[in-house]
This record gives sequence, C-alpha cells and structure tokens, in this order.
Amino acid sequence: MQFRVLSVACLAASCGLAAAGATSAAPGVAGLVAVSLPAVGDVTVERLVLQPTVSSSRKAPRLALAGKSAPAGVLVASSVAPTRPSGRFLATVAVFRPGDATQGVRPARAATIGVRIPAGFAVVSRQAAPNVLHQNAPPRFALVSGGTASLLAGDDPKLPAATVVRDAQLLALDRSVPLTDLGLLRLEAVAVTFGPLGTSLKVSIGLAGLGQVNAVELKFRPGTRVVRTTGPEATDGLPMGSGVQLIASRGFFQDGETYAFTLELSQAPKKGDVVLVRASTHYFESSLPFTERFVLG
Repeated sequence: MQFRVLSVACLAASCGLAAAGATSAAPGVAGLVAVSLPAVGDVTVERLVLQPTVSSSRKAPRLALAGKSAPAGVLVASSVAPTRPSGRFLATVAVFRPGDATQGVRPARAATIGVRIPAGFAVVSRQAAPNVLHQNAPPRFALVSGGTASLLAGDDPKLPAATVVRDAQLLALDRSVPLTDLGLLRLEAVAVTFGPLGTSLKVSIGLAGLGQVNAVELKFRPGTRVVRTTGPEATDGLPMGSGVQLIASRGFFQDGETYAFTLELSQAPKKGDVVLVRASTHYFESSLPFTERFVLG
C-alpha cells in the first residue's frame, strides 16, 4: 500500500493547539505523563507536544520510563522530532502488549505506565490513540517521521526503534505495516497491502501470529462490485457483491507467507476509501473476533 509521509511541520490538531478530546497541560510543568496500557494483544500510541520552558532547552529531549513501570512482556518505544518554526517537539510513545487474539481482545485492568519528561520541557497538549491494532477510531494526529527514537522497555524486537514507533503510528492511522514487522512485534493480525488504485487492483495478504485461517474477507465501499479474482495456486476467490472472500482451498494460509491476488472491480477505489478485513478459521462459520480497517491511498 502506498501512503504519503507527512512532514514533521505539524497541523494545528497535533501541534501547539490541543486536538478535540486531547488533554492540555500548562507550560512550565514538567514531570510525569501517565500512558494507559492497551488491551492484551493490542497497541496504544500517545502523541505529546513538548514546549521548552527555558531558552537553553533547544536540544531534543529524551523520554524515559519512571522506574520499572512497564509490566513484563510490554514493549515501549518513543521518538522525538522537532517542529519548525515553532521550536516545539513532537514526542510519540508506542506501547505494545502482545497476546493471543484468537481468544478475543480482552480489556486490560486500569493500568498505566509513567513516562518521564525531562526538566526544561512542558507538555502543552497530548492525545492518545488506544488499541489501534484492529478497527479503531482514527486519531487526529499525523504521521511523524525522523527525529530521535529509543526503546524504553521490553525485549529487543530486532527492529530499529524508529521503525517500531513508525509501525505503531501506521496502525493507528489504519495503514499497512510490513508482515515481517508484525511478526517481530509479536502481534496477531492480517497484513494487507494494496497496489496502485484502479479497476484491476493488486492485493497481498499475509498472517502474523494466526493459525488455521483458511479464509480472509475484504469489503470495499458500497457501490463497488468485485467482478472476479485471480490468485496463487491452491487459493480461490469468491466475489460477494462489494466484497470478496479469499480462500485457501487446500488447507490454511501459512503464517508469515504473502499471497498475491488481483481483483477486478466495477469501479476504481478512491484515495481515502476504507476496506474492512475479516478472517476465519473455518470459512466464516467461525470468524476471528476482530475486524481490521485499512485506508487506501
């Protein structure tokens, strides 16, 4: 799937002004930020806007955990990037809590981790995007690349810290994440990537951490009809109005393997269209208890 990398020069919704639903903190108050843990098997992303409180605080601040506030098995990464010309910094905290999605998304107990903001900086706005792995409410912050990234807690995921934070943001924004990354981050999901938008649409699917899945359903916006499909050997495509079920006809889709299909559509999808994705362990007689949401373009 192709997406546009947004500049770190942010919009009012993610810089200076607090977004609707965000929490503001008065300048001059540095210290601790409580970031909520996601549900088991999910990911939470927190975006902070940091303001230097003294003229000497021009260097990007480094975030840290307060003590041993992250539970065992939880991965926490952060990145900090400057904004121009405001002199502020955008900090992104990504919290991964791997689990078994085949048992359903279970709510976590009310729990937080403490992220320490260094002296010389204040939090002027913040926004949380909780539980973003599957279908989630879109956040109002934008994708931020660059800056300084670091792992704050958890085992080494064998990915650069900047990639970990970027993947978390892409999940929050309903964008595709590489199948390999999902596996290394121990997440359980269906990875879907889309080729250039047109009536002949290339789609690749892959499973991360999911066993015995033999059918994956994609559903396009109303008015779009899936006419026919082509795919790899031992797979079938079953068009169903605005959707299609992609089926492993001789068993199951293999974890970590990519399957490439071509869908012929009655009309080309538009940038910003949403595709909903479901998976099943028995041809939709027993669906997995989550729906994923992907934004095209």
